[in-house]
Amino acid sequence: MKKFESLTSREKTEYFYEDTADLFPEEIFKKLGVKYDENWERKSGSDIEVYMEKYAPAAYKKSVQRGYKIAENATLAGTPKKGYKNVKKSDIISSVAKKTGATKKATKEIVSAYWDTIKETIKKDSENAKKDSKSKSKTKKELSNINIPNVGSIRLVATKARKVKISGLKNAKKGKGKKTEITVPSKLVPKFYVSGNFLTKKSATKAKPKTRSKGKGTKSKRTKNK
Repeated sequence: MKKFESLTSREKTEYFYEDTADLFPEEIFKKLGVKYDENWERKSGSDIEVYMEKYAPAAYKKSVQRGYKIAENATLAGTPKKGYKNVKKSDIISSVAKKTGATKKATKEIVSAYWDTIKETIKKDSENAKKDSKSKSKTKKELSNINIPNVGSIRLVATKARKVKISGLKNAKKGKGKKTEITVPSKLVPKFYVSGNFLTKKSATKAKPKTRSKGKGTKSKRTKNK
């Protein structure tokens, strides 16, 4: 793990927001163990990271380090440390190249293009959904269900709206122990659903067939049949 001092400003920002993702400012104060400051926006120009770095450096440092660990573990795609082998993209490319007879370079381009197309489709769906939510038109664009035969499907699904109780807001009710309830709106997130045939059916993809050489024996056999 890199030392906090060796991280660039960009990396610190990235890891801070990795640690505090999807949290309201009041929730960030609470998570970092910092007393809520109603004037934090004025003091930092509405940038919560700037405030924490300046007024709560110790808590900010811990948050960045937690975010670094989250990002580091994400590279393993959730693979447990013990009992599992981490299969890399290069391993998949080598295996596909071996089965199809194609070069690793060509295989890498195809595999990369395949997943890039899926990501671009999901991203386009997300952008269209945002436009539809702002549009007054009743006609909505259909979202894509990316089906990978005998493997699964990827599509955008809506999360449930949830209510969060937070304290310290300007509009909070007066009185000890009183809290204000805020509704976190629903949002679209990509999800992968495993096919029921994932472990039972094999893909139709086969190795490249070998070309048969034209031999004299084949010609003579045909002559005899005539």
